[in-house]
Amino acid sequence: MAWLVFTVFGTGAAATRQQGELSFAVLSALKQGLEVEGAAPVQILLFCDAANQRSDLPVHHLIHDTDPGLCGGLRMVADHLAAPFVMVATASVFKSPPARLFDGLTDRPLVQSETGLLSSQAGYETFVDHIIAHSGTRPAADAPAYDLGVLGLDPSRGYFSFLNKNNSSIGINTSERSNFEHFDLIQRIASLGRPDVADALVTLYTGRRHPIRHVYHGMQRSMFPAGQPVNCALASRLPEVKMPPSPFGLRLRAKLGAMRRGFGLGTTAGYHAYLCAFAAPTDDGRDVWANIALDHLEASLAPRDRLARALPRLAQDALDAAKLRPDTTARWLAFWRG
Repeated sequence: MAWLVFTVFGTGAAATRQQGELSFAVLSALKQGLEVEGAAPVQILLFCDAANQRSDLPVHHLIHDTDPGLCGGLRMVADHLAAPFVMVATASVFKSPPARLFDGLTDRPLVQSETGLLSSQAGYETFVDHIIAHSGTRPAADAPAYDLGVLGLDPSRGYFSFLNKNNSSIGINTSERSNFEHFDLIQRIASLGRPDVADALVTLYTGRRHPIRHVYHGMQRSMFPAGQPVNCALASRLPEVKMPPSPFGLRLRAKLGAMRRGFGLGTTAGYHAYLCAFAAPTDDGRDVWANIALDHLEASLAPRDRLARALPRLAQDALDAAKLRPDTTARWLAFWRG
């Protein structure tokens, strides 16, 4: 038996969003097929607290009161399953049958992708002394970093012992502990040699570099209304998610307006998304584009007062009239006040 593992803990907007992602990810796995000739059948485990159980999805449950963190969670899942497993971020879409993820686990771990050098990752220097203390060595200058949005392991294999090494995070603030565990685990995986990568089999849509995540979230709110069970028969008709179309007139207007204001490429993209937001035919479409606009503008070097004049319908004093979702409004307020 082989296992896909998803993790959802907590309450509030983040957990609600993860539950929508989970529904979409499970349907995506079902669409690709959990059984493939010549491969072990795949089952799905949801590692969660009691409040996040999902009786409407074809999943088994491992219940724990609180999120035990990355390494603690991996150990708990390994002890519970005693079988090969791949832990997958809820914000994922399968492009191939999940069984293909397990093809190389007998020899080495599986990660989503390589993402550059460990030493170049944001926040690395904050934790390097702790990593040295707990791994015993300083990572080489060219040590690779990995995206752990997909992480596959086989507890029966010798390489799995790397996870049993003490990784005490004494001296690290609770708020920073997950970052330390992330860097520490990457360092341990890198010490084993090159892992397999899953990016040809799974698409992840987390983080600012994936503005399409807002499109997924909008679709998930529509497909999976809160409190209603998911119809798994929809798996075969699960749509491919793409960025919404942008009319030529809006693209031209954005380009001309940005040239007049002296905006750079990123700010121009944000201005274009702003125009698309208020041309969208639905409230949810406006919300999606407003989030995409902010993804671009958060990196803008343009002064906030110039941006407010260029985006009057999303300026701080206009947000109530924009009728965005509360979490989107909160993002924009934080942007203007920051």
